[in-house]
Amino acid sequence: MFKSGKSWVHSVSTIATPHNGSTFADENSLRPLINQIFLSAGSLTGTSSESIAYDFKLDQWGLKRKSGESFLQYADRVYNSRVWKNKDISLYDLTTHGAAELNDWVKTQPDVYYFSYTGDATYKGLLSGHSYPMATMTPLFHAPSLFMGSYTRNSREPIIDKYWWPNDGLVNVVSSKYPFGHRQEPAGNQADKGEWNHFPVQRGWDHFDYIGINAADTVGYTNIYSFYDQIANNLKQLPK
Repeated sequence: MFKSGKSWVHSVSTIATPHNGSTFADENSLRPLINQIFLSAGSLTGTSSESIAYDFKLDQWGLKRKSGESFLQYADRVYNSRVWKNKDISLYDLTTHGAAELNDWVKTQPDVYYFSYTGDATYKGLLSGHSYPMATMTPLFHAPSLFMGSYTRNSREPIIDKYWWPNDGLVNVVSSKYPFGHRQEPAGNQADKGEWNHFPVQRGWDHFDYIGINAADTVGYTNIYSFYDQIANNLKQLPK
């Protein structure tokens, strides 16, 4: 399966993806937010937390849900594990530092189409120039959005400036378009292989809108289905 010379991947589509990391993850703030997201999932989706059939897929770390263990007990055991201090985990890859390390060796393939979809649920402040969350953004993301919307850093690479401020509540717009250092261009009528074809930024879409949560406020449930239908049609029409 892992021998070279095979061409099994025809295209890659990323949706609200932190290709260059999220500045919110840099400050070790993401793990508590993940915990809060699952604790709030009942009110967000209209179901109880116990009905969430979510598996963190951390069996290799001994973090498999035990028989008779409630979801909250399972989640609490995961969040208090030492695994989060290891670099060999997605939480590190979500930082701008971890993402930069990945982008140093992960390259686009010349025979693969790459597409990205990006949301922005912020507006620019008239006086400060900072990015502030729109009223329609999921309330859970207001604090992360405010942090990312004004955060700068000159002491360590990558340098974070005002171009990182617009965000979808969890992911910076500039990070969601394409990985730095890779060939890219705006998606047009003719997609090119081996480079990132990024679609126009979708104004008003926060990170949860892409999975249909809070979509009634800004996107509408009908449009979320048409959005994914559009992606499928785009891929279907690609030349072989």
